[in-house]
Amino acid sequence: MEKRRRDTLLLLSLLSFVLLTVNAQDDRGTTLNYNDQSLEWKCEGIRPALIFYNRVGKCGSRTIKSLLDRQSRISRRFVAASEYITDDKHFKSVQEEEDFIYSFYTEKLHTFGGRQLRRFGYLASLHHPTTSIESLVYDQHVYFVNFPKYLPLIVPKLLAQNFSLPKFFHRPFDQNIHQQTINSIPLPVFINMIRDPTQRYISQFYFWRSAPGPFGDKVRTEGSSLEQCVFNTSSARLCPPRNYITRYFCGHDSVCTKESNEMLERAKRTMKEQYLFVGLLEELNTT
Repeated sequence: MEKRRRDTLLLLSLLSFVLLTVNAQDDRGTTLNYNDQSLEWKCEGIRPALIFYNRVGKCGSRTIKSLLDRQSRISRRFVAASEYITDDKHFKSVQEEEDFIYSFYTEKLHTFGGRQLRRFGYLASLHHPTTSIESLVYDQHVYFVNFPKYLPLIVPKLLAQNFSLPKFFHRPFDQNIHQQTINSIPLPVFINMIRDPTQRYISQFYFWRSAPGPFGDKVRTEGSSLEQCVFNTSSARLCPPRNYITRYFCGHDSVCTKESNEMLERAKRTMKEQYLFVGLLEELNTT
């Protein structure tokens, strides 16, 4: 119990440091990229008002989610949001990824699990009378979402909306309104936690088999054993996916659907260029 309490306090301290650092920065913020040739650190602008935790399953994500919710209530410096924007699919098609990003920023009524849910997107929330969001930490089990790629496609839709836009839109525009709008919309900074892939696979295997409801019943009655899932992949049934962590960092492009070196390199590049923080569950004390 004492070790668990100490780990929890350390993780709370870490999250507080990241969030306080984000809130202390200006609208652009900074990120550090290492330049191997010059052996110097250089700063490039990012927009840290939004933090996106696309949490990898079975890597301590429920614990971190609970800590984020708690810190949000205690500090009141940010809002911790955790709900499905459009659906609960981890991998999305091109149109689904674009719709996801559009819905992330806008007010949208959608149906999930047989219920109608009204969700206020980030831009809509900034001027909604009952909401005042300065910083948002959003989490969902979803592969990396490429906001810069699709933002130019959704800007015309945003400009056509009638909801109250943030104050940085309320200024005279020249003919280049489209590009000015793209530059004004805050982009999320990504964070995540990972763990040893073998241990993560074993954890998900038993998590599936302890799940309630029809899915759990089917896995328990029809699913292969752990040994069959690992060694007899061609005939194994209802096994956790392989390269699970790699998929989360690769994203939704076609290259991310097949196991390959290209898929791995894409994931590594995305982690290096798009993530502010990636922690190791096994090194929680030092992460």
